[in-house]
Amino acid sequence: MKWMKRITALILLHIVIMLLLSGCWSRRELNDLAIAVAAGVDWVEGRYRLTVQVANPGQLTAKRSGGP
Repeated sequence: MKWMKRITALILLHIVIMLLLSGCWSRRELNDLAIAVAAGVDWVEGRYRLTVQVANPGQLTAKRSGGP
């Protein structure tokens, strides 16, 4: 009976570890994101105008893939 409790405890421990380490279901690849590098606000014709500079990592890595 002692070995039965030990096996049950090990199985439960493995289940808990698997649940805690499976955190990749909602991940986002860096190449799928657009990162805001800079933002500016201007007053144009009585209204605010927002300008944002965005870096797209997927396009940056594609440009640098060539050799010298």
